[in-house]
Amino acid sequence: MPLCLTGVFLAAVRPAFRALGSILTGAGLIFWGLDLLNLKVGSLQELPWFAAALTAANENPLLAILTAAVLTALIHSSGVTTGITMTLYNQNVVDLQTAVALVLGNNIGTCCTALIVSLTSSVAGRRVAIAHLLINVLGALVFLPFLNPFSNLLAALTARPAQQVANAHILYNVISSLALFPFCSHLARLLQRLIPDRIA
Repeated sequence: MPLCLTGVFLAAVRPAFRALGSILTGAGLIFWGLDLLNLKVGSLQELPWFAAALTAANENPLLAILTAAVLTALIHSSGVTTGITMTLYNQNVVDLQTAVALVLGNNIGTCCTALIVSLTSSVAGRRVAIAHLLINVLGALVFLPFLNPFSNLLAALTARPAQQVANAHILYNVISSLALFPFCSHLARLLQRLIPDRIA
């Protein structure tokens, strides 16, 4: 709240500080939203269907990925679902491997927004949206067998639950991008076959 108030004050006092004020206000709202998530997610555990979904996700990483992908696609925000994942793991509702699986699903689900926008976009825009989806789906499938060692790495880097989830998100995206980099030309040719120029 102090961050929000500082941002509003800066934006109102001088036009020159309006951009900085907007940044501070936005950051404050994000942290405030995460605090609200911490308060409300705990009460969701009392709902039978939510508890059953979490139990199933803990037992089946693939189901956790699919659940997170659908949830992220519905609310169009991987940031929110990652925040929910942090809260669930911080409250020991899910274990670290399930939290990592949820992060993988978040990355897939966030592709939905780009896919929707690409429906009215150019051929290049549609190719970028499909590439985004392919990279995240392939990345999740490759990471799936290595959830245990990847989780051990995250636990070794820091003991803080929220930081472990954040590190999972960062490392997954960095490793996936670097691993795919040598195959960019192959991916480009595949996209050209999937979405040829003549459909423009």
